[in-house]
Amino acid sequence: MSWLWLLVPDSAVGVLIMLIALALLVGLIRPRTAFGWIGILLLMIVTGPIVEVLTEAVFEALPLWVTLLILAGVGLAITRAVLTLLLGDHGAGHVMGTLFVSFLKLLWSIVAFPLRALGWLYRRRGLAAVGAVLLVVGASTACNNPRAARGAARGAARGAARKLFGRKLAGARAFDLRRDAATPLRRLESLRTVQRFTSSERASAEKHLGIGPGSHLTGSEAKGRPLSPQSAVRRFGLDKAPDVRETVTLPKGFPVRSNKVLAGEAGYGELTSSKRIPGDAIKKVVPIKPPR
Repeated sequence: MSWLWLLVPDSAVGVLIMLIALALLVGLIRPRTAFGWIGILLLMIVTGPIVEVLTEAVFEALPLWVTLLILAGVGLAITRAVLTLLLGDHGAGHVMGTLFVSFLKLLWSIVAFPLRALGWLYRRRGLAAVGAVLLVVGASTACNNPRAARGAARGAARGAARKLFGRKLAGARAFDLRRDAATPLRRLESLRTVQRFTSSERASAEKHLGIGPGSHLTGSEAKGRPLSPQSAVRRFGLDKAPDVRETVTLPKGFPVRSNKVLAGEAGYGELTSSKRIPGDAIKKVVPIKPPR
C-alpha cells in the first residue's frame, strides 16, 4: 500500500488528508491507520523536492540500461501494490508469477527466433540456404562499403551454393534425392490435382506405364495457359526444357512427400511419392511452346 502513495500528486495531498480525517470521524478506519497515512503524506510534502533533485542527479549519472532496469522494478512494485489492494496478497502473487513466466517465454522466443529461422530454412530449403544466409550476413557485416558489402554477399551466396551443390545441377539433384528420402510420407486428406512438366516422349510412356516413384510434381494445379519451357525450367529447377504439361489427379489417401523446390524459384512447392502413380491418373497432356 505504501507504494501507491508515490502516485499521489502534490495538489491532491490536502484533499486526501481531509478524506482521511472524515473516514476517522465516521469510524471507517482506525486512529493508528489514519495517523500513519497522514504522516506519510506530510513526509512526502517535506521530502518531495529533495528526493526529486536527488533522483534526477542519480538517473543522469547512471547508464541508460541501469535506468531502465530501475524503472522496470519500480513499475513492477507499483503493479504488485495495486494488485494487492484489489485481489489480496495471494491473488497478487499468483498474477505476478503468471506475468513473470509469460515475460520469460517472450524473452526466450526473441532469443531463439534466429535459431528457429535457420531451422526452418534447413527444413524447407536445405543446408545450402542456411550456409548462404550465414555467409551473406557475415560478409555484409564485415564490409563498411555498402556496394562492396552487396558484392561480397552475392559472392558468398554463390560460393556456398557451389560448395554444397557443386558447379552444376547434379549436386543439387543428389541433395534433393537425399532430402526427399528423409521427408516423412503423409496421406492426402482429399483428392488433389497437380501438374508435371516433362518431355512428350516421357509423357507418352507415363500415360501407359504410370509415373515412377520419386518423380516430381507441382504442389498444386495452375489454371490458365502453361508456362513457357524456359519459365518452367527457371521456376522448378528442371534438368532440361519440357515440351508438355501433364495434369495429374491424385486420389484421397495417396502417400506423398511435400517439400519446397530446391534449384528453382523460392516459394514454390513440389510433391513426390514412394508409389508409382497409375497412368489413368494423368487426365490431360497439354503441349507447351517456347515464346516467339
